[in-house]
Amino acid sequence: MDATDRGPGSVVVSGDDAARPTAAASGVAADAALVARLRRAVELGELEVDYQPIVDARSGRWVAVEALARWRTADGVVPPDVFVPPAEQHGLVPALDALVARTAIAEAARLAAAPGDELTLHLNVSAASLTDGHVLTAIVEAATLHGFPTERIVIEVTETSPVVDLEGTRDALVEARLAGLGVALDDFSAGHTSLHLLAHLPITMLKLDRGLVTGAATSRRWQRLLRVFADAGREFGTVVVAEGVETAEDLAVVRAAGCDQAQGYHLARPLTTAGLRAATAASVALPGGPGRPLPPAAHPAE
Repeated sequence: MDATDRGPGSVVVSGDDAARPTAAASGVAADAALVARLRRAVELGELEVDYQPIVDARSGRWVAVEALARWRTADGVVPPDVFVPPAEQHGLVPALDALVARTAIAEAARLAAAPGDELTLHLNVSAASLTDGHVLTAIVEAATLHGFPTERIVIEVTETSPVVDLEGTRDALVEARLAGLGVALDDFSAGHTSLHLLAHLPITMLKLDRGLVTGAATSRRWQRLLRVFADAGREFGTVVVAEGVETAEDLAVVRAAGCDQAQGYHLARPLTTAGLRAATAASVALPGGPGRPLPPAAHPAE
């Protein structure tokens, strides 16, 4: 820093430090502009939904798809790790969750009209959306409107951020279960009081965090730990899903641990709506499993 003294109590800052307030102000303005654009995109329903398949760990058949919010603009794709944090900070997540739910349920109902298609739909719902109440209402209303069974919808509650209102969250999830929805505890083992939430919330599915899977193929300790969490899920009567299956070795490990289902890029990348339609029409399956391989027309999402 270059500071010049111009008398008592007067210091003039020059050089790189002089630009810092301007840079900070520019950053704040950019964040505000992003939030304003996101708010408008949510209000106008401009965000899109991609779908990542979840497979039966043994047979390789697709059993579900997870709906993922995507923001594609004229300037390119805005990554979720860029727009989700400000959405959380500015209270936009409930509206975002509701928009994704309505869009995904409408698409799932369209796909369900195809004979033999019984895919379950997974929807990410934040703790804030649960206690808000409007998102669960939107999910049930959309399912009713489109004739899609609530029994084929699973709401995923992330475990990477703390559940501040445990009682309110439990009450909301009890209401969800009464409406027929399944409840998955997402990113299990990643952070906040995993076993405490498992013991107190009406969970029907555990999605084991990718951190348990990554590297387990070369570590007996991690393999044992993965098996411990999978066993815990079964003891509580839940379906156990392994996330982050990126290699054939990862798949072998989660199968050996007794996981029921699996998800990851080795199995299937997120698909656009067009890609999902093409894939389900071809009755796709995990490579090496029964059924047909993913057709080239499936268009994995960018």
